[in-house]
Amino acid sequence: MSTDRLRATLTKAGYDGDRLSDMGRTELLETVADVRAHEDLSQEAAEAALPTDESFSVGSEAGTEAVRLRTLELEAEERRATREERKAVREAEERRDERERVRLKKGEQRGRPRNGKLRKGERKGKNGEQKGRLRK
Repeated sequence: MSTDRLRATLTKAGYDGDRLSDMGRTELLETVADVRAHEDLSQEAAEAALPTDESFSVGSEAGTEAVRLRTLELEAEERRATREERKAVREAEERRDERERVRLKKGEQRGRPRNGKLRKGERKGKNGEQKGRLRK
């Protein structure tokens, strides 16, 4: 290809004419090679992005369906995790309530004498008054 043709090709690709006139033949050839390589890549990308056969539309529908199913799976998993979290909180509250009941029950038993008998300092006298260690 002639040097003039190389410059014309590069001008069509958008290069500045003044800059091209300063380039030597070797530089022009390298630049044209780069431009053509980029054009080939751009063309391949355009063809890949815009398929024309019907098989792609079926694949697209299948891909859309797969995405929809995955979304539903993730939502179900999230709901399951939420239920498990609520269950864990509820069980923790039940355990805490049970511990509190046991603690209160033990506290009531401490205040009550064993076998229904009064303690030594809690005896009652004949007239119903409580006798204790401290008398006036």
